[in-house]
Amino acid sequence: ILWPVFSSGGYGMDGWYRFGMANVTQGSWRLWFPAIFMWLMTFYVFFLMNEEYKNWIQLRMEFLANGDIGVHHQHRYSLMVERIPHELRSDRALYE
Repeated sequence: ILWPVFSSGGYGMDGWYRFGMANVTQGSWRLWFPAIFMWLMTFYVFFLMNEEYKNWIQLRMEFLANGDIGVHHQHRYSLMVERIPHELRSDRALYE
């Protein structure tokens, strides 16, 4: 997108250097194009991230309200505890 701006920069570079910022003279008005392009791309990415976040929040709320399809609703309220020491594996020991 910025190649036409850089290629007409005026330094007279050869090869691939002609299409880079090295071909733009120092203090040229053409240096504003990369800065403006960077700001536009940044705002566009922030916009897309915000839209995706709104979509994710909707899906997350739906999942928290309804759970996963094909999973019994009791699984949402269950807790699995692992690695309980042997001396605490009875009802009496857990109660105390």
